[in-house]
Order: sequence, then C-alpha cells, then structure tokens
Amino acid sequence: MPSTRTGKWFICLLAVYLFGIANWLLPAIRTSSALLNHVFMLLIFLLPSALSVLSFFVTKRIIFRFLLAFALIPLALSSFLIGAISLFPLIDIMTKGYDPSFEHLRSTQLTCSQVSIYRTNGGATTSFGIIARQEKRLIPGLLLVRNIYSVYPGDDAKIIKLDNDTIKIISPPYGDKRPMTDEVIIKVKYYVYL
Repeated sequence: MPSTRTGKWFICLLAVYLFGIANWLLPAIRTSSALLNHVFMLLIFLLPSALSVLSFFVTKRIIFRFLLAFALIPLALSSFLIGAISLFPLIDIMTKGYDPSFEHLRSTQLTCSQVSIYRTNGGATTSFGIIARQEKRLIPGLLLVRNIYSVYPGDDAKIIKLDNDTIKIISPPYGDKRPMTDEVIIKVKYYVYL
C-alpha cells in the first residue's frame, strides 16, 4: 500500500544518493579515515537497489510503479557493480591499514586549514599521480576538502609554506613521461571554497 511516508523516504534516499555521487566525483566532504570514506561510498552505491524496491510502494498507480522500477534497474545494476568493485580497495585498506590507491604522503598546516599531498595509484596499467588537497576540519573526523593541484604522471611533491595562505608545490620530474619539474604557487582560501 503506497504511503506518503514511503514517498518521503524515497525522495530522501534519492537526495542522499545524488549528494554521495556528486561528492564522489567532486570531493567536498570526507572523513579523516580512508576506511570510513570507502564504507560510506559502498553504502551510496547500494542505495539504488533500495530505491528500486521502494519504487513499488511510492504511488498508487501500478503503471507508474513499474515505470519507476524499470527506470531504476539499470542504475541499480551499474551501481551494484561499481559497489562490488569498490570492495577490493576496501579489503586493501583493512589489511594494509592505509589506502594504496590514494596514499597520503605529507601535510603542511596553515592558519585555517592544512594542505595534504596524496599519491594516486590506478593499478598496473597507469602511472602514479599527485593530488594536493586543502582540508579544513569541520568537526573531529569530518573534513571539508578541495583539490587545489594535480599532476599526472608524478610520484612525489613537496609543499613549501610561503605565508599563512600561500604555498608553493614542487613536483619533481617523472622519467621520460614528464621530464620537467612542475612548480606552482597557490593562494588557499580561508574557508576552503570561500
């Protein structure tokens, strides 16, 4: 029997799913734990399966129930597949104690936030990459983040603090693939995005 409560749950779960996918593609909120970040994303990828089941209880009209469920099935299958694939890094994090696909190298504390350097590892068919991320602690364990620099290929980078809101990032050459040193000066924002 359809109810307004089921419809509200459906809309809330759909909003959580859309926020989770947007946060996965353009990181804004992260926890300080790689394990929690991966568990959260695994749950996000399982939400379309729950939404497809809830779709049968959202409306009174049977045709709309089936159309909604039919529209959600491809999303549920693809999200379930991505969720199953994301179990592999989760197992790595639990056994190694860190995320080898997004390895934290170093951080520099600024007045309002910190800048962290991460080495990305896409596996055997890709080179390493470097991402610099500004991170501001909102509450213990929860970070507001923004990617401020990236270089590919690259396996290391150094941060030099020029003043309280300006840094210099230096990434050394990476063999024949990137034979020159990459240097950039970045003025970070006090509130990460503002």
